[in-house]
Amino acid sequence: MSKQKLLEFDPEPMSPSQYAGLFHNNFSEKAKEAMRLSNQAAQEYNQETILPEHLLRGIIESGGHGTTILFNIGLDRARTLEEIDDKTKKGLEMIQWGKLPLTKDVYKIMGSALTYAQDLGDTFIGTEHIANGLFSVREGLVYDLFLKQELTREAYKLIHTRLRT
Repeated sequence: MSKQKLLEFDPEPMSPSQYAGLFHNNFSEKAKEAMRLSNQAAQEYNQETILPEHLLRGIIESGGHGTTILFNIGLDRARTLEEIDDKTKKGLEMIQWGKLPLTKDVYKIMGSALTYAQDLGDTFIGTEHIANGLFSVREGLVYDLFLKQELTREAYKLIHTRLRT
C-alpha cells in the first residue's frame, strides 16, 4: 500500500460508483475480498443493494483482521451466519449480476471505517476498520446481532489495540 493520506470522506456530490472507486483504491486485499463477498451475499438473497448484514457476512467469510477481532470479542460465527440467513428476506426475482449499490447505512459504516483508519494513522482501509464501522449503525439486523452477543465497540477497539502492539 502506498503511504498516501486517505482521502477525506465527503458524501457530496459523488455518485455511488465514485464512492466505490474512492474506497476500493484504498482497500487492503482482504477488504476488497470482503466487499466482493458482501456483493455476492446480496445477490444470493436477490437483494438490489448491499446491506450491513451482507457486509458482516463478507467480513466473516474473508477471514481478515476484522474477523479475528470480532471472534476475539465473542462473535459466534455459526450463530451469526445462521441468523443472517434466517432473517434476511429473499427478493422475489433474480437481480442483475454486477456491483450492487450500497445502502445509506453501509455508506455510514464506510465513512466510519475511513475515520477510524485515519484516527489510527493507517493509509488503507482494512477489514478491521470496516468491522469497527459496523458499530456505527444503531438499528437493524447487525445491531441486533451485536446486542444479543453483547459485542461493543469499546471491546472491539481494545482488542484491536492489543493486536496492533
